[in-house]
Parts: sequence; structure tokens; C-alpha cells
Amino acid sequence: MLAAFATRHPAIGLGIVTVFWGLSFSLMRNWQVRAREWTGDDLLRQSLASLLLMVIRMTAGFTVFGLMVARAKPGHGWMAGALVGVAMGLGLFLQLWGLAFTTPALCAFFTGLASLWVPVLAFVATGAPVGRANLVGLALSLAGGVLLVEGGWRLGAGEWLTLAASVMFAAQIVVLDRLGRGADAGRLTAGFFLAIATLTLAASLAMAPAVGWTETGGFLAATLSDPWVALDLALLVGLPTLWGFWWMNLCQPRLDATRAGLIYLLEPVFSTFFSCLIGHDALTAPLVAGGALVLLGNAVAELGSRSRKADEPPA
Repeated sequence: MLAAFATRHPAIGLGIVTVFWGLSFSLMRNWQVRAREWTGDDLLRQSLASLLLMVIRMTAGFTVFGLMVARAKPGHGWMAGALVGVAMGLGLFLQLWGLAFTTPALCAFFTGLASLWVPVLAFVATGAPVGRANLVGLALSLAGGVLLVEGGWRLGAGEWLTLAASVMFAAQIVVLDRLGRGADAGRLTAGFFLAIATLTLAASLAMAPAVGWTETGGFLAATLSDPWVALDLALLVGLPTLWGFWWMNLCQPRLDATRAGLIYLLEPVFSTFFSCLIGHDALTAPLVAGGALVLLGNAVAELGSRSRKADEPPA
């Protein structure tokens, strides 16, 4: 039923994904705040703490989807998912590491810059033209993003890391747009999780000896025994990870890359909402105005896309 709904309404499905991902910023920030007691200002420990969370998320994702596709008929999608996962995995790591230094609202805005790179990368890769409505919608959404972070604007370590992540997310959108069409969503998602889990586990195993196996194990045991951390992980794995990435791989290939990128701009709105609710950010007039502009930008792009299709002659 869920898969059928997402297939029939890919734009709505991708919008729901942004709700889950908006929540993930605060959940990941909770992890980084908890890990700060162990990492301090040590960059190696900060990166290792980020990698360990990704290993947990992505291993859970692969376990679920790997079992699902193992029982299904043979099909393709594993390699496409792995290639998408490489770009997404690098972006997720940079984003999660950035959350050790910045708030969910700021991180979400800089993540939203991926939509700025998507038309450029798509044009370079395929020569696909960029519609005027998409450019107007993108401009409005970016202006809304600036308002969302008014009063906290600065380019610190967290913002630079997330800016780099946004480039990788844009690459992921373009790669998924090119390779995801016709691929089985379950296999694509399983390959996606497997690639990220493998890369992050390898990186964690390479870093752990430098930090110390005992210290790393002690950090994991103490953190995972915290009931609030366990609740955060359950939500993070269930909604943004399993459901969110499944629908991303199911819905995005049914939309053009630029339109998908604009829908992803809803992420800062939901991230700000959840962040204010949890207490990582404070609700202000600029945040409300910025969120409205982001929504308006998406509406302009959506209406422009429909109008352009209506004007096209029948094939």
C-alpha cells in the first residue's frame, strides 16, 4: 500500500521524506551533543563518533532491505544503489560531522544548497535545460533559506562541512536520476545501504585503533545504554533511514532532478520546526518568513513545471 501510494504520487511521497529527514537533523544533533562528552575537541573522535552512528543506521537499513529483496524475484538495481550510496554516504558523513558544530536549522539550510548545484550538475552531465520557473523557485527558496538562519549566519566548521555535503547530495540526486529509472526500488535501496555501511564500517575500523579499542567500545556501550539515545536511534532508523531512503529511491526517479531538488528544499522548514520543538533552535519571525518563502519557491516551481508540460505538444 505504501509503495503504491508513493508510485502514484511521487512528489507527495518525496515531500513526506523531507518531513522525516527534517526530524533526522535534531536526532543526529542529539547524538553529537551526547558524544561531545567523549569527543571533546578531538577531530578524530568527532569523526569516529559520526561514522559509528552511520554504521548503526546503514547496517540496520541493509539488514531490513537485504532480507526483503532476498525473498523477491531476481532483478537489477544493486549496482545503481551502490553508486548512489557512495555519493550519499560521503554527504551524510560530512553533514553529520557538521552537526557537531552547528544547529539543525543552519545545517538544514546549507544542506538545501544541494538544490543550487543540481541544475548545474545536471546541465554539465546531460545538457538538460533548466526551466525559468525552476530558477525563480530556486531563488525564492534560497532567499527563504537565508531568512531561516538570520541572526546565526556564520561560516564556521559546521557550515563548511555541510556546504561540502550539499555538493555530494546534489551529485547523489543527479546519479539517482540517471541510474534509478527502471531499477527495482528494493534492490536499489539495499545496494545503497550496503555501500554506505561497508564504507563507514571500513573507515571506523581504520580509525578505532588510533583512538583505542577500549575507549571506543566504552563510548558505544555507555551511549547505547542511555534510554533517550535508544529512543532517538529507533526513530532515526525507522523513519528517516528505512522509510525515508526507501521512498527517496522509489519517488525521485519518477521526477526530474531539478524538481526533486526543489522539493528537498522543504527539509529546512521541517528541520527548523523539529529543532525548535526539541530546543536546539528558537522560533523567530525570520524563521517563519523564511519557511514561507521556501514553500512559495517550491509552489512556483511545481506550477511552472505543470504549465510547461501542458504547453508541450502531444508525442
